[in-house]
Amino acid sequence: MKTSATIERKSFFKETVKPTGIIIPDHPIYVQANCAQKGSWVLGEKSLGNENLTFFVLAVLFSRELNPYKEKEIAIATIFLTPIDDNTLKPQLVYAIKIRDQDSGRKGSLSNFAARTAEMMATGVDPREVIWTAKFINKSGNLPNGDPYNCAVIDFEYRFVKTDEEDAILANCVLVLEEDFKLKKLQQIALPPIVQMEGDNS
Repeated sequence: MKTSATIERKSFFKETVKPTGIIIPDHPIYVQANCAQKGSWVLGEKSLGNENLTFFVLAVLFSRELNPYKEKEIAIATIFLTPIDDNTLKPQLVYAIKIRDQDSGRKGSLSNFAARTAEMMATGVDPREVIWTAKFINKSGNLPNGDPYNCAVIDFEYRFVKTDEEDAILANCVLVLEEDFKLKKLQQIALPPIVQMEGDNS
C-alpha cells in the first residue's frame, strides 16, 4: 500500500498556478496573542507555541474595544503583517494580530509597539520598511490593589533588511502599498475578530 508521501498529485491540481507576491485573503486571518501565563500564538483552535514572530508590517489600525473581562473600553491596535519565514506562520499571506494596552499596572503590548514605532519615526524611518520581531516576555508583580499577577506581554524589536530574500519580500509588500485596489482590499479585511479566548490580555 502506497503512503501519502509516494502518491503523485493529480495533473489537474499540479497545473494550478502557484500565486506570487503577497496574498490578501478575503476573510481576515486573525492570530490571537494569548498572553496568559507564558504566552502563545493561537490560530483558530490550534496553539502555535510561543516562538518569536518575524514579519513586515503592512498596516496598523487603531481602535477602542470593550474588554468583556474588565467591562470597559481599552486601546487596541490591529497589526496587518506578512511573515518572513514559515517557522510559525506561512509567508506571503497577510495575517492580523490584535495587541492591547493595559491599565492594571502592567506594561502592555501596545505600549511596547508604540514606543518602538515612535523611535524609528523620529529618525525618519517608516515602520513598514523594517523587519519586526515580536516575542513574549514574562512579567510578574502586584496590581495596584495588591493582587499578584503572572502573565506575558509582547515586546517588539526591529532591524533593517539584510538579505536579498528579505528585500524581495519587502518589494512584494511595497506592491501592495502602491496599488490602490490592494490597499482597499487590505482595509476591507479589518473586520471584528473572533471572540477572544478567556485569559487573553496582551
